[in-house]
Amino acid sequence: MSAPLLSTHDLSYTYRDGTQALRGVSLDFGLGAVTALIGANGAGKSTLFLNLLGLLKPSGGQVRFQGQPLGYKKSALEAYRQRVTLVVQDPDRQIFYARVADDVAFALRNLGLPDAEIQERVEGALRATGTEALRHKAVHSLSYGQKKRVALAGALALRPDVLLLDEPTAGLDPAMTEDMIDLLGQLREGGTRLIVSSHDMDFIYAVSDHVFLLGRGEVQASGAPADVFRDAALLRGCHLRQPWLVALHSQTGLPLFPTPEALFAHLKGGPL
Repeated sequence: MSAPLLSTHDLSYTYRDGTQALRGVSLDFGLGAVTALIGANGAGKSTLFLNLLGLLKPSGGQVRFQGQPLGYKKSALEAYRQRVTLVVQDPDRQIFYARVADDVAFALRNLGLPDAEIQERVEGALRATGTEALRHKAVHSLSYGQKKRVALAGALALRPDVLLLDEPTAGLDPAMTEDMIDLLGQLREGGTRLIVSSHDMDFIYAVSDHVFLLGRGEVQASGAPADVFRDAALLRGCHLRQPWLVALHSQTGLPLFPTPEALFAHLKGGPL
C-alpha cells in the first residue's frame, strides 16, 4: 500500500509562551479528494496549516510528503511549496500586484519560468477560476469575492498537488458561496487534492469527503462527514453546530440527504 501524499505523524507544536497548540496529531490526507479540518477558534487548525506548509517546525512528530519527512532547508521548502500551496482567508494578504494577470503570474516569475509557460499557466488558472474577464482589471476595483478567486488563481498557477484553503467562504454572500462550492467541485474533478478549513458547517458538509474534528489541539473525531456530523453532543462540546441537513435528519427522522436539491425532490415525491 503506497504512502499518502500528505500526512502528519504524532505531530505536536508548542509556542514560545508555552501554549501547546497541537498534541500528537496523526492525519492521513489521502482518505478523500476533499478533506475538511473543523474546530472552534483555538482548536489548532491554523497552527496545523502552518506546520503543513513548513512555516512552523514541529516540536515533535513529523509532516510527511510522499511518505518522507518534510525537509526544512530553504531549497527543499521552496520545492515543496510549489506542490503544497495555501490560499489564505483574506485575499488582500495574498495579492501583491495592481493588475490581475500580473498578480497571478507573480510566483511563476519568481521561479524564473519561461514567459510562454507563464502565460499558459496564467490563462489556465484564470479559466479554472472563472476570472478570464478580469485579467486586465485593477485589483483594487474588484469585489471581495473576485479577489478570493484571483488569490485562488495565483495558487493554481503553481499547479500544486495539494491546495490548502483557509476559510474560503469567509466574507462571501450566499450566491458567492454557491459559486465557491461549484469551483471546488471543478478543482476536485480536475485532480487537485483539497484540504479545507472552515467554520461554515453547511459548506463543509457540501464539499468534503472526509472530516477531521480538532479540539484542544487533538483529533476529537475522524470520518465521513455524515458520521462526524451526526454526533450533535460532540459538536456542541467542540462549540460547533450540525449542518442544517444533518440537524433536519436528527430532529425529524427524515433520510439524511447529501444536498438541498435531493431533499426538495423527496418532499415533492420525486426520485432521491
